[in-house]
Amino acid sequence: MVHAKYWLMPAFIVVSILTLGASPSLADSAPAAGSFTGVFNSMGPGGASVNVTLTGEPKALDLTFADTTLRAAFADAVKNDAVTITTDSASNPTQITAVASVARPVGRTERVIFLALSGVILVAIAAAVTKFRPQSLLISKDNRYSNSQCQLALWFGAVATVYVASVGLRIHVLGWDFIGGVNLPQNLIALTGLSAFTFGAAKVITVTKLQQAGMLQKTPAAQPNLLTDLFQNDNKQADLGDFQMILVVVAAVLLFLISSFHFLGMLTLTPQVTLPDVDTALLSGFGLGQGAYLVKNTMQSVS
Repeated sequence: MVHAKYWLMPAFIVVSILTLGASPSLADSAPAAGSFTGVFNSMGPGGASVNVTLTGEPKALDLTFADTTLRAAFADAVKNDAVTITTDSASNPTQITAVASVARPVGRTERVIFLALSGVILVAIAAAVTKFRPQSLLISKDNRYSNSQCQLALWFGAVATVYVASVGLRIHVLGWDFIGGVNLPQNLIALTGLSAFTFGAAKVITVTKLQQAGMLQKTPAAQPNLLTDLFQNDNKQADLGDFQMILVVVAAVLLFLISSFHFLGMLTLTPQVTLPDVDTALLSGFGLGQGAYLVKNTMQSVS
């Protein structure tokens, strides 16, 4: 009997370990959540569920809500709105556990029309305040195109155009309940601030140098010339600092407009949206270009 006790004890331990190892844990038995994109079809009776067609699924599904507060995301949804959701199961979804976005697609033609219309509106306003000479906003008192004024007009014009187009499209596509609520991201605000600072600082530098030289203004040019004024100094020599600043500003404007065009392709059904941001590399390049331009202006003599 003594030997039997010593033999049964390790056998019992081994059997227990094998039994526990074969039993599924809570983590193993819980279904894995699924993340899906798809399109909204309709709201179920009483708003208790939504009918959606998920990407990769063969047929539409009626999904209930794990939390009733999730219904609000679909309150303004219409058929064919794009949805990005998380469900209770990746293989057999029955409930929505989180809503990343509900957005309405906007065609390319509509985006082009609203961006172009926004640009025309801004130019019309500029023309009205300058007695139909909007180009005068780019020309300084010496009858030359000003680099600081041109870079400010380019960047501010791009941001303002996208902002107005965003507000207009939200009203046109989503309705008057979505008027306003368009915010600027941090880097975009920083770029706009840098552009305005360069404009102001360049004017202060020019006035200070003229005062030191005992002059009221620089020698006026016979007529403004966009290419020579923006890329040459007052001595008609090619200027690397001017070229660098304008090149960086044009690149920033083009990248921002392209990303904004893509952004406007999906209008999220939320009260607040944020325009697309620019990356830190572009922000750094913009700052370096503006800084080099100001340093060059400080060292350059007036004529």
